Amino acid sequence: MAFSVIVFTFQAKQLSLNLKAGQIYQQEQKNQMDFQLKIGGNEMLIHGNFDLVVEYLIESAQADAYEIQMSVKNITGNVGSDQFYFSLDAASSQNNPLGAVLNLIVNKPIVYIMSKTGKILKMPDLSALSQDLKLSGDTTLYKFLEESMNANSGGLMQSFYPDHEVAVGDSWTITSKIPNTGVEMTNTYTWKSSKGGKNTIEMESENFNLDFSIPIRVDDGISIRIQMEAKTGGVFQLNKKTGWINASESLFEAKSKLSIAPNAQIPEGAELPLNFKVVSKQSQVK
Repeated sequence: MAFSVIVFTFQAKQLSLNLKAGQIYQQEQKNQMDFQLKIGGNEMLIHGNFDLVVEYLIESAQADAYEIQMSVKNITGNVGSDQFYFSLDAASSQNNPLGAVLNLIVNKPIVYIMSKTGKILKMPDLSALSQDLKLSGDTTLYKFLEESMNANSGGLMQSFYPDHEVAVGDSWTITSKIPNTGVEMTNTYTWKSSKGGKNTIEMESENFNLDFSIPIRVDDGISIRIQMEAKTGGVFQLNKKTGWINASESLFEAKSKLSIAPNAQIPEGAELPLNFKVVSKQSQVK
């Protein structure tokens, strides 16, 4: 009697973007945030939501890179506690204290060039935004936006594509910088499955410690020191044909301490314990 054994294997391939000129993608990201802050011995619990809709137009597609126009279509959010409540909606200017700022961001396209593996090859000129916000004398905002673009491959797209061929079950690491800190983070990703028209990528849940400073005003030498014990993880669903993110969910949770050294504005300095949790869910809406 003969027996036949069928073995399924997954051939190694390059996980990357495969986009065409003229394609338009619209992504929605919903962020749920919970903060626990202690001020002067008093504890404050703050809950909030921050949602973005961003549109990407593939202006041109080369063999190994894409020219992409990114435009924020709407920003909505709310944050509140027992002491206060605040909400915003970029689509509504009524009673919006941030209306002037949001008008400089929403529906203002920027163009950049990105590789097929999600690396920024050419940055857009973001200096005009700093000038529009009347911050041309301070480089903090410009540097933060520039490094955020590099860290996140533009807008909502997280750079997790490997630079070599992988098969289902393989893992790889991606190192990125926390914007405006010089601190590097390394995350491990695993190709978990390939079925139903999608590839599933998992970012392993990892614990790590960070100690860095973020400039508040570069020219005045004022910065916030952040000491943090954190963990992160997530799952990403990619379209098999295009490599674009169909959906994702990620977690960032931390216990931290914020310190401001004595300066002209705060002669005695400040120290604030802060614990927070952010759950981000992303989906393709177009």
